[in-house]
Amino acid sequence: MKIRAIEFHLNMKALMWLITAVSMAVYVHAYRVGEAIDTDIRLDADISDALRSQRPLFGMTSSAQFLFSSTAEKSETFAMTFEDGLWTIPRTPLRNNNQEYLQSLQVDFIYSRAGSVQSVSNQYPVYNKDQPTYFSIDYKWTVEDAPHVQASMMLMVIVVFVACIFFLLDAFGMKADDVSGSGSANFGVASAWDAVKEH
Repeated sequence: MKIRAIEFHLNMKALMWLITAVSMAVYVHAYRVGEAIDTDIRLDADISDALRSQRPLFGMTSSAQFLFSSTAEKSETFAMTFEDGLWTIPRTPLRNNNQEYLQSLQVDFIYSRAGSVQSVSNQYPVYNKDQPTYFSIDYKWTVEDAPHVQASMMLMVIVVFVACIFFLLDAFGMKADDVSGSGSANFGVASAWDAVKEH
């Protein structure tokens, strides 16, 4: 029974460490206003990292330019992914059915003040008959502090706080158990020795 209790204790401790690590990782990953969002560019089947100047800035309206000479001469579609593929905008033809060239595309971000992206979408692309030197991607940000987002962040903080308290109590509890366990063991030896002497 004692061995099973120790195993259960260690399993619970490992679980609490895992929950705390995940919670802290998510909490620490919150973006600051103006911080560049991880962005990948997809040209047909090819994927590449966007330049820093081409990435959206968290919470800030901005615009990025992509040269046709380096992106669209041999490609048919353009797409983008954000935050390591967590958010994706659909593939957009670089030339439409009328053989017009992509001129601009607006990407809309919904975000919370807690530092997280809530959703990503794009507007209908704008095309032009004359091939431009570049096409632009306009990033528009809208803040939305949904109640469930605030509740989730609060719950995360509470979980981390409770886990820290648990570890502190657990550390002192283990020491107390060691002391009391050794005392119990000594008491058991003494009782056995007394029984021998009486016989």
